[in-house]
Amino acid sequence: MVDVVDVVDVMCRTLPDNYLITCKALFASTSDPGTLALMNDWNAQIIAEFRSTGGKAAQFGDAPLVILHTIGAKSGELREIPLVALVDGADLYVFASRGGAATNPDWYHNLKAQPEITVEYGTETFTATLTELPEDEGQAKLRAQAELMPQFGEYITTAAPRVIPAFHIARAT
Repeated sequence: MVDVVDVVDVMCRTLPDNYLITCKALFASTSDPGTLALMNDWNAQIIAEFRSTGGKAAQFGDAPLVILHTIGAKSGELREIPLVALVDGADLYVFASRGGAATNPDWYHNLKAQPEITVEYGTETFTATLTELPEDEGQAKLRAQAELMPQFGEYITTAAPRVIPAFHIARAT
C-alpha cells in the first residue's frame, strides 16, 4: 500500500472551504480500494513530474522532495514514496507525519524492517540508510520543518498524542 496522506493537504487545499473536510475524509481511510487507487495515481503523477523536472512537483512549489524506494515489510514488494524533505546543510530528513494522522504511515514500518534503501533527490539516485532520530532530536527537526512549511506544525497537533517520527537520510559511503 502506498501512503500519500502527507500530500492530501496539498491536494485538498485547492478546493473551496466547504469541500475541504470531505476531501480530507476521503483520503483518511486507506483501506478503501477506490481511495487506494486514487492515492496510487496521485503518487505516480508526483513521481513522474519529479523525474521529468529534476526533482520538483508543481503542487509543492520549491519544497525539496525525495522519493524513498522501500521494500514492503509484509509484502516484500518495492514501494516508491514521494515526500517533502527537510534540508539542513548537507543533511536530509523526512517525517512520518501521515498528514497528522493518529498512526504511522506504512513506509515507517518498511523502514524499520529494512532501513537501507534507494533515495532519489533532485537528479541524484543513491543508496542510503535511514535512521530514526531520538525523540528530542526528531522533534527539533520537525519544528524546523514546521517553520518552513506551517502545515507540519498542524500535523504535530493533530497527530497527538502520537509523536511524529523523524528520519535522517545518510548516504552510503
